[in-house]
Amino acid sequence: MNKIVLKSWKGKDKISIKEYATEYIVTEHRKNKETNKITEINHYIPKKNVTIVSSIISSSKQDKFTYANMVEKVIKEHDFKGLNRNNFNGGLNRKIYFNFYYFPIKILEHYKKISYSSKGIITKL
Repeated sequence: MNKIVLKSWKGKDKISIKEYATEYIVTEHRKNKETNKITEINHYIPKKNVTIVSSIISSSKQDKFTYANMVEKVIKEHDFKGLNRNNFNGGLNRKIYFNFYYFPIKILEHYKKISYSSKGIITKL
C-alpha cells in the first residue's frame, strides 16, 4: 500500500466583517490548490438574514442551541420549501446555508451576541 501525502493550507482564516446600512460584507480567504495563490472572497449578507437568526436566539428561553435545532428554526422562519436539516447545507443548498445560517452566526459571534463552538453549539452571551 502506498501512502499519499497531500499538502494543505493549515492556516486559520479570520474573516473580516464590515457593516453597512442594509448588509454586511464578510471577507474570507481561500487558497487555490493548483496555484497556491490566496484570494479574497466577499460575501454580501443582507441584514435581514442576521436579524432573523438573532431574533430566533433572543426570543427563545433556551441559552444553548444545537445546529439541528437552529437550522430547523431558520428553515421554518424563511419558509424554505423542500428543505430539511439533512439537506440544508449540502450540494446546491450550500449557498442557502452560508447566506442564511453560517455567516449570520459568524456575524453575531463577531459582535459578541453569541458564542459558536466548533461542534456547532450556539450559546447566548
